Amino acid sequence: MDNLLTLVEVYKPHIIAITESLCCDIFDSELSIPDYDLFRIDTPLDNKGGVSMSVMLYVSSYLGAVEWSPVTQFPEQVWCRLNINSHNDLLIGVCYNSRNGTLFPKNGHTAGQ
Repeated sequence: MDNLLTLVEVYKPHIIAITESLCCDIFDSELSIPDYDLFRIDTPLDNKGGVSMSVMLYVSSYLGAVEWSPVTQFPEQVWCRLNINSHNDLLIGVCYNSRNGTLFPKNGHTAGQ
C-alpha cells in the first residue's frame, strides 16, 4: 500500500486499475486512498473456495463515479459509470483474464460440454 500511495502522489492519476491483488481479507478502509473512490470485487481463484483475489478500480472522487454492474457470468471484473454530460455516460472497468480453463474455457463452452 505504501508503494501505491507513493505512485499516486507522484503521478496523480485519475484512474487506477489493479488485478490479481490478494486483498480479499483486507477491509476497504485499509485500502483507501484519499480523494479516490474504491470499487472492488473479490473472487475465488478456484472453485473449491481456496485462495481468493481482488480486482480493484480507484477513481478520483471529483469525477463522481457510480458503481455499474453488467449482467455476465464472468465474476472477475469491476465497473463504474461516469456522467460526461446530460446525454453521455462513460463506462470504466477492469477485468482479469482467468487462466483457469475449467472455470471459463476459451471456446465459450462450459466444462464437460
